[in-house]
Amino acid sequence: MIFITSIRKLGKKKEGEEAKSKLSWFRDSDAKDSSLVTEVLSAQPVSILHLPNGKDGELDYDEYEITARHIASLLSSGQTLKDRPIQPSDIGVLARTKKDLKQVEDELVKLGVPTLTTSDVSIFETIMAEDVAALLSAMLYPYRHDMINRVLTSHLYGLSINDIKAMMTDHESGVAESDDRLNSINLNSSDVQNTEHKKSYQDFITYLKEGAQRWQHFGVLSALHYLLDKSPIQTQGVWQALAAHPDGDRHIMDLRHIMDVLAQYGLGMGEHELLAWFRQHIEAAPNSDWAKQYPLPTESGVQLMTIHKSKGLEFPIVYVLGMGDASRKSGNNEKYGLYLYNAQQAPSALVQQSAKDQFIGNQRRFSPLQGSATVEDYYTDIETKEGFDELRRLGYVAFTRASEQLYIVLRDPSNKTGFELKPVFYWFDSPDAKFELPDRLKGTIGMLRGHNINEFYNSHYTKTVTSTDTKLTIEPTTQAIEYVPFAEVMKTSYFYGWAKTSFTALARQLDESTQAMAVVDERIDDAIDIDMADAAMSLEPYPNSSLDSNTSLEKIDELSLKSEEDIRFTFVKGANAGTFLHEIFEKIDFTNKSQWSGVIDRAVSSYQLPLMYSSAEHQSRRAQGNREESSVSFNADAIDTTKHEALIAWIEEVLRTPLLASNQPLYSLNEEQRFAELEFNMGLSERFKAEDISQLFQQYLPDETDKHVNLVPQNRTHLYRYLRGEIDLVYEYAGKYYVVDYKSNFLGNSLSDYNENTLRKAMTKAGYWLQAAIYQVALHRFLSMRIADYVGNESRYLGAVEYVFLRGVYSPDAQATATVSQEAIKTSESPHNGRYGLVTWDIPIDFIKGLDALFGVPDW
Repeated sequence: MIFITSIRKLGKKKEGEEAKSKLSWFRDSDAKDSSLVTEVLSAQPVSILHLPNGKDGELDYDEYEITARHIASLLSSGQTLKDRPIQPSDIGVLARTKKDLKQVEDELVKLGVPTLTTSDVSIFETIMAEDVAALLSAMLYPYRHDMINRVLTSHLYGLSINDIKAMMTDHESGVAESDDRLNSINLNSSDVQNTEHKKSYQDFITYLKEGAQRWQHFGVLSALHYLLDKSPIQTQGVWQALAAHPDGDRHIMDLRHIMDVLAQYGLGMGEHELLAWFRQHIEAAPNSDWAKQYPLPTESGVQLMTIHKSKGLEFPIVYVLGMGDASRKSGNNEKYGLYLYNAQQAPSALVQQSAKDQFIGNQRRFSPLQGSATVEDYYTDIETKEGFDELRRLGYVAFTRASEQLYIVLRDPSNKTGFELKPVFYWFDSPDAKFELPDRLKGTIGMLRGHNINEFYNSHYTKTVTSTDTKLTIEPTTQAIEYVPFAEVMKTSYFYGWAKTSFTALARQLDESTQAMAVVDERIDDAIDIDMADAAMSLEPYPNSSLDSNTSLEKIDELSLKSEEDIRFTFVKGANAGTFLHEIFEKIDFTNKSQWSGVIDRAVSSYQLPLMYSSAEHQSRRAQGNREESSVSFNADAIDTTKHEALIAWIEEVLRTPLLASNQPLYSLNEEQRFAELEFNMGLSERFKAEDISQLFQQYLPDETDKHVNLVPQNRTHLYRYLRGEIDLVYEYAGKYYVVDYKSNFLGNSLSDYNENTLRKAMTKAGYWLQAAIYQVALHRFLSMRIADYVGNESRYLGAVEYVFLRGVYSPDAQATATVSQEAIKTSESPHNGRYGLVTWDIPIDFIKGLDALFGVPDW
C-alpha cells in the first residue's frame, strides 16, 4: 500500500494528462511508440530499471553502470524539460548508502557526466577557518610575532617563510632610517628592499590594530571587511589575491560562509569570547546543516545524495538505488546486544504499565535480552519488524522526491535468502526471487530492461557524444558589468559615528615596546605576557627608588621566607584566575574572615577553577553530587583543604600589608572609607587624539622617561566621545583619596621578582603608567563635582595611585607581629620598609590637569 501511495502523484500522468508533463517525450504523441521511449525513457512516469541476476550468463554491466549509461543516454537524447535541454542538475540519484553513490559517481565520471555530491565537510574543517582564526587571534594580540607570522603565511596573504624572515630581520634591527635621512643618501636596490620590508611589517601591525579597533566598536564583520578589502603588503586586496589562487573560488566561498557564521552567531559575544567559540568549533566541528560547506555557484551536475538527506527536496528526474535490499534481521551473529522496542510492546508479565504510561504511548526502550519469559525471540522479532518497516518508510521518502520522472533500479537476487525482509517482494506480491510487476501495476508502472538500455547506449551514446558534446553541459554566457565611477558612488563628505574607548583600547595604539596590553579587559591581567627575565637580572635602581645594591643583598634572607611552592606562585594562571582574584577582593568583608570561604566557593564555581581551592563544605557537596550521579561511595578522607587554607592566608597577608601611599593596611579601612569597582564614563572632546598623550608625558614628566608612552596615530572612522573604565578600589584616609588597582600578573616565583625596581619595569613594559593617569583624571573629575572647595586645593584631596601585585605582596613588619605599632612603622627610615608587590605613583597635579584638558568635554 505504501508503494502505491508514494507513486500516486506520478502515476496519474496517463492518457489525457501527458500534456501537463514538463518532459518533452510525454507531450510528443509521435514519440510515444518509438524505441527510445518504450525501451529507454519509458512511457510511464514511474518505471523499474530492471537487471537480471546474471545466472544465465555473465553480464557486462551492473546496476551502477546501467544507471550511469541510462543517465548519459537521457542527457544526449535531445529531450527537453520546460522547453529547454535536460541538464545534469535536473537529475537526482538517491541511494541508501554512500558506497552505492560513490560507485555511480565513478561511472558517471568515466562517461564525462558532471556530478555534484552533498558535502559532509564542515566549514570549520576548511583551511579558511584556520586562516580566519589566526587572523582574529592576531587582531587581539598584535604584539605576538608568532601570530602575525601565521597570518602572513596563510592563504589570505600568501607570503613565504623567507619573505617573513627578511621583513622581521629588518624590522627588529632597524635597518631602515627615517624618511629624511633616506632622502639625503643614495640607496642601492637592496637597501630599498630592506626599507620596504620594515615598513611593510610595521604597517601590517598597525593594520591589525585598526582591525581590532573596528571589531571592538562595530563588530567582527566590520573588522574583517576592513582587513580583507585592503592589504599593506600587497598591491591588491585579499579578495583579489584569493581569486588568483588555483582554488580561489572555493576559498572565497568558504570565507564568505565563515563571515556569515561569525556575523550571525557572534552577536552579543565579546572579542575573546567569540574567538574561543570559533576555535572550539574548529576543534570539534558541528555536523549541523548550517555548518556544512556551501557548494560553489559554478558547480553543476547530477546530484547524488543519500535518501535520508533528500528529505524535503525535489528533483525533476530521480533514480533510486538499493531498494531491492533486505532489512536487517536482529539477533544474527550478536553475542551481546541491545534490542529496541516500544514500552507498550513489553509483555505484561515483565512490565506493568500505569494508565498514564499507556496514555503517553510511544516510549522507546532497550532490552538486553533477545526473548521474553514466554517467547524466545520476542525482542529480536520486534526490532526486525521495526527495521523492515523503516525500510518501507525510506522507500516512501525516495519515491516521492521526483516531480516528473522516477526510475527505480532493481536487480534480481540470486536466491530467496532474506526474501521476507525485502519490501519490494511485499509490494509486488511476487512468490519468486524475481522483481516482476504484478498485473495490477502493469500499465501504471513501466518496466525497462537493462539489456535494452545497454544496447541503446552502445549504439547511440558514443556517436552522440563525439558529435554533440555540448548537450551534456551548457557553458554559461558571461557579460561584462558596467560599473559607475567610484567617485560618483562614494561621497567626499563623511559623518563619523560616536564610540567609547578605554585604557585597553588606547593600549592597542602603544608602540611595539608596550604592545603587551592588547587584552579584552583591564581586569584580566594574567592574559598579559610580561617577560621580566631581563628586568629580574638587572638591579639598577630607578630614580628615587629605595632599592640599591646593598639593600638588595640585605633582603636575601627575607626572600627565602616564601618558597617556590607558596600559594601565591603556584596559584593557577590565566584570564579566569585574574578575574577570580579581583572578585574576591571586591566581594569579601575585609574584617570578617568567616565570610571569606563562601565568597571563594562561589567564585570557584563561577570561574571554573580547580575544586581544591574551595572549602571543605563545598568540596563535600560537590563530591556527594558526583557520587549520586556515578553511584560511587563518598570518601570524606579525599577532601583536602590545604590549598583553600593557603588561599585564605594569602588573602589575609595582602589585607594586613600596609599600603605604600597611606601606610594603612586594607583591613583597617572601614566600609565608609572605601568604594570597590568605581565605574566611570568620562566625556571626551571631538578634537581628542590619543597620540597627543605621548607629548603630554614628555612635557610634564621630562625626568621620568620610564613612564613615557608612545601612542601611534590610527586612521579612525569614528569619534571617541567617552572614556570608560573601572577602578578596583578608591579609599579615603586623613582627608585624601587614593586609587588602588589589583594586578594578578605572574612575574616569577620569588619575592625578588616583585621588588620596587622590577615592578616599575613591569609597569613600563605593560603601559600601566598610562592606566594610572587615566584613573587619576577620573577621580579628579569625580572629586571636583563632590567637594565644594576641591578646585584650587587639588593636592590637599588627591592622593597617589597604587598598584598591588597580589602574587608579590609581602611585608616583613606585618609578618613579624600583628601588633606592631603604627608609630614604629611611621618612623621607619624607608617609606617602602622592605615591602614587596607594591608600587605607587604620586602624580603631579599639573600633569593631571593637562591630561584632563586634553581629554576635554563633549561638544554638544
